Amino acid sequence: MAECFNPVVRTLRLHWFSARPCFQLLDPAAGAPFARKFMCEEQYYREDQAHPPLFDLRRLGRRFQEERHVGKDAFSQQVYRPHGFWSIYMSRVAHPDYQGVWKGLAPMRFLFRGKPSAPLVRIRPEFAESLKPQVQHLRAYPTCYLFPIGWAVGIVVQAEGEFALANVPGVVDRLRREPAFLGRGGIPLPLDRLLRGLHEVIREEFLGPRTSSTLEQDGNPYLVASPLKFDDQGSFQGQTLLDADGITAMLAGGPLANEKKLLITPGNGSIAMTALNRGTFVMASLPELEPRVPGCSSSNMKNALLITTLMQKFHQISLGHTSVEVAKMRGNIVDTFEKLENCWNKPHFQKVCDAHTGIRKMRVKEKSSDDGTGTSLN
Repeated sequence: MAECFNPVVRTLRLHWFSARPCFQLLDPAAGAPFARKFMCEEQYYREDQAHPPLFDLRRLGRRFQEERHVGKDAFSQQVYRPHGFWSIYMSRVAHPDYQGVWKGLAPMRFLFRGKPSAPLVRIRPEFAESLKPQVQHLRAYPTCYLFPIGWAVGIVVQAEGEFALANVPGVVDRLRREPAFLGRGGIPLPLDRLLRGLHEVIREEFLGPRTSSTLEQDGNPYLVASPLKFDDQGSFQGQTLLDADGITAMLAGGPLANEKKLLITPGNGSIAMTALNRGTFVMASLPELEPRVPGCSSSNMKNALLITTLMQKFHQISLGHTSVEVAKMRGNIVDTFEKLENCWNKPHFQKVCDAHTGIRKMRVKEKSSDDGTGTSLN
């Protein structure tokens, strides 16, 4: 049996996200005062939104959408490329010539406020120490987005050091199970509680205080994992043999059910592997830490899957909803997803869409049942 490729990893990036659709965002009257100012088709995306002391909301600006040239002359000038996925999405899906920012579900980024000495999310020092000497540096930070149909919360963990690829599933398992993080107030939290806490911060600021003690169930967070720098990276090929069982356990938190299988797409110097609804692993021969290339393959994959996941969840749970606003947005999602697939036709993304039953249903245009007699969102 051939030996699996097991290089020393220098930099590993893990991005967990959890998407939550929210019908109430479509009706500003149902939201908290902060949301009423701009959560409507006429006002959405006109300007950034400040909401002290918790966070600011920023539109995707030039850094995400355009190539930037920084420097006084040709000799000192540096070229910064736009974020690949969001650049294409904002120009060919959420652009006014296509769906527009509201129907096209343009995202706004949450920038959480806080002191550098006490950030909203960080790694618990004792946990970081327990991974040494293999993992020398470990940091975490939140990445959250708002959309007209809901929001997505996420945690990025970056590990730097010298550790074998075969040891990565063990590190991920510990991050998933143990109280590896410090949340607001320095409270030790496991991953799922940390993400639920971020959901609750956003929910309360947009919908007001919770009237019930029952919390929404978001399911397992989705993981996109990628070794960004590793030994022999330049010679890595997409057909290189990897430990599929170990990667499956890392993405899914254990073996997959018998009827499921890992989706694998080898490419020219890269490979992508997905356990449906649980996670995706991306490995590429080109170094992804080049500061001028923020649109690396793992970030592109994460962003494409994140917005698709939110669309699919909204589309699924809105079936038969009596609200006119929800029914209209459900139809908009079908059109928006069609445009997304047309402009982001990456092989592995298409393979995931083909294999996922809920995503496939977004490809079907349904006859509108809106006769103007639907109910409001309240």
